[in-house]
Amino acid sequence: MMHARSVRMRRWSRWEYEQLVERGFFRPDERLELLDGLMLVKEPQSSAHMTAIRLVEDALRMAFGTRWDVRTQGPIALDAARRRWGYRSIQALGPDAVVSPLAAPAARVVVADLLP
Repeated sequence: MMHARSVRMRRWSRWEYEQLVERGFFRPDERLELLDGLMLVKEPQSSAHMTAIRLVEDALRMAFGTRWDVRTQGPIALDAARRRWGYRSIQALGPDAVVSPLAAPAARVVVADLLP
């Protein structure tokens, strides 16, 4: 009878990850990103995925206005205080639903505007 081994994972700090990048630890063609301490392979984007990204970017720029920096593809380093965020609940919304960003509660975004 075979017994399953538990998989051990290690979370990396942003500083550790940046040191590995600076020292050339990864191949230039490796597409990696650090999310909550885990190094993940960035998968290639399809045309539909890119369309969704652009739609979300446009909707968020409209919702937040010019005082905010909306980043959809660029790297962003968040401090430790913003790590470990989580979801209190998950809700499925239809295309006619309207949502408000937590940081801009007066703004309204129609879910259909986020979908290709």
